[in-house]
Amino acid sequence: MRKLERVYSKSDRIVAKAKFTYWVFAGEVITTIILGGIIACLWIFGLKIEQLIDGSITEVRYLTETNLKWAILGAGGFMLLVTFFHILAVYSKEVILTEDKLVYRAGMLGAEVITLQVYEIVNTRVTQGAFQRLLGIGSVEIIGSGFDSYTIKNIVGPDKFARRVMAQATAMKKRYY
Repeated sequence: MRKLERVYSKSDRIVAKAKFTYWVFAGEVITTIILGGIIACLWIFGLKIEQLIDGSITEVRYLTETNLKWAILGAGGFMLLVTFFHILAVYSKEVILTEDKLVYRAGMLGAEVITLQVYEIVNTRVTQGAFQRLLGIGSVEIIGSGFDSYTIKNIVGPDKFARRVMAQATAMKKRYY
């Protein structure tokens, strides 16, 4: 049970929870493959590349095996670090919908918590790219009357979550108005 669930399940009935996906790491994987491919091409064609710059050389001076091993190690380490922090960012996000509020929490060490009153929600907008649609993920924009719109990215099943938010907002408006 995550932090928001522990806090709000004691006092409120949780109507829905947003789930976040780790498919967003496809960008890191693609970047790592591209970096690896570039370094491999430099490794294979190092002498020819250096001969294009200085035609009089007969052996590799700068694109040596040792230098390229360090480049692979550095690029791999950098991409692992980026991926690690991205995993922490995705893992630290929570969204729950109770009967009267929508609560968003992000952050591990320092946390940002946003609470929106459900009766102030006017509309929702779901945005999905082609690749996101194939994976069943997307962004949900919450549009309200008493606050600026707020976008929650990389939600699994964004249509279902947006419909649930609007159903709860409609139910709350009928209850109070």
